[in-house]
Amino acid sequence: MTKILYIEDEPDNVEFVTILLNDEGFEVHAKSTAADGLAAAEAWRPDVILMDVQLDKYGREMDGLEATRRLKSNPETSRIPIIMVSNFAFPDEIAQGLAAGADDYETKPFDFDKLVKKIVRLTSPAPH
Repeated sequence: MTKILYIEDEPDNVEFVTILLNDEGFEVHAKSTAADGLAAAEAWRPDVILMDVQLDKYGREMDGLEATRRLKSNPETSRIPIIMVSNFAFPDEIAQGLAAGADDYETKPFDFDKLVKKIVRLTSPAPH
């Protein structure tokens, strides 16, 4: 079973996406802060991470871009694929997410079938 870590601070998004992904046969763990997400990634070793860009709207911690940079710079978590998720779909925002180390980018509200295809693509073994 594919393990997904969803780092998202909006409880309604977490509930909705978790239900849909569980129905598709994925195991989902959610964390609401970047710090908790970083710790969970290292401890749980998910197959893929869904990372909200706008974590920490109020400046108390770190956003999803910084969390992604930290995950990709840590040898323990650097190979975990990350799909950056955001309400923003402007080219410069997508470029920032990819430059931070995200493997893909998906805008909210999700095209759920497209999101599942991205998860499957990023977690499938590469053909020989």
